[in-house]
Amino acid sequence: MGIRKLLREAEAGDVSALYQLGDAYRYGVHGVCKDAQKAFYYHSKAAALGYIESSYALALDSLYYGRFCPWPPEEGARVLKEVAEKSLNPDPWYWYARICYEGIGMPRHLPLAKEWLLRCIDYMGGRDPAAEELLQEVEAELAGEG
Repeated sequence: MGIRKLLREAEAGDVSALYQLGDAYRYGVHGVCKDAQKAFYYHSKAAALGYIESSYALALDSLYYGRFCPWPPEEGARVLKEVAEKSLNPDPWYWYARICYEGIGMPRHLPLAKEWLLRCIDYMGGRDPAAEELLQEVEAELAGEG
């Protein structure tokens, strides 16, 4: 889809177009140059309209990448928690578990990390290597605390 069409659709309030514009400026695709301010603007607009994928992009960027979202880590953690709670996708669950484990934007919370990792693993039918590996680390630390 061309940038002009995306802009027209975004101006009409299409959240998918807002998200795509956010990503276009985030990555410098669809014939536009990377522009962190525009990426943040379009993703923020889509997120404010309830588009969960934009909320997720903003949260992860604020917590790990820092390329376009200027939120402090606490805001990123709060939004990622909301996304994980609403999402049917295990990716936000994994990343929320990860920040619970690492203590990014929030105090470390190993039992909560374990809960979300088990949710990922259960959803994936036991085939989520990243979640399984992190779960082993969480359980080892939990065992050491007792």
